[in-house]
This record gives sequence, C-alpha cells and structure tokens, in this order.
Amino acid sequence: MAEHSVVVVAKVATVISDYEVALNVGSESGVEIGDVAVLFREVVVEDPDSGEELGVVSYPKLQLRVNLVQDRFCTARIIDSAATSFVSSLLVASGSTRKKIASSGVRATADSVYVEIGEPAEVRRSAV
Repeated sequence: MAEHSVVVVAKVATVISDYEVALNVGSESGVEIGDVAVLFREVVVEDPDSGEELGVVSYPKLQLRVNLVQDRFCTARIIDSAATSFVSSLLVASGSTRKKIASSGVRATADSVYVEIGEPAEVRRSAV
C-alpha cells in the first residue's frame, strides 16, 4: 500500500508564547501528538489595471510539532522556520537557528516570525 499524507486545514487560534501557538483543530479533526503543522503567509495577487483579485499565493513560513491535543484544538511548538516549499521544510534539520513567534503588540526581531490569529495552517502526518 502506498504512503500518503493526511492534511487537516487549520487556523491559528492564539499565540501562547514565543515558541508555541494553539490551532483551531484537535482530535475531532484527526490531529495527533507528533503531527507537523505549517503556518503560511498568504499574498493576494491583484490585477494592476482593474484591482480585481486574481488569486492567492501561499508561502510556508513556520514549521511546528503538535505537542498537546484536545477535542477541538491543539498546541504546537516551533521545530524550525519553513523553507521555500512544504516538502523541503520537512527536510530541514531541527538543530538549525531557533525562530521565535512575534504577535500583535510585540516588536519583531531578526529571529522572529510574525504570526496573527486566524492565519492559515496545515497539520500533516504520514499515513499508510
């Protein structure tokens, strides 16, 4: 049987600390401890002449590991900043420079990644 990835679409519910967020999905959605969550930065592409929205481009920006699961939410801690693609972000060694989470009202630094409540995320795990 071929191996595939299970994906649960989520959003950031709250920023817990410099290294941890809560997501709005939990065991009721199939999330398990150890799953990998990726936060995304979305860029809206607009037509310069009409102003019409042409689409949205999503870039992975932060990779986390789920460390607590409740029925309707989970918490996840930073593994590393995301690379330029989701596949390559899974290959990033966890021993590289540690990023921090900056949220509303907190001044971002060179080692922080800005995270807002409601930002899109995906929780993934490999399944057979």
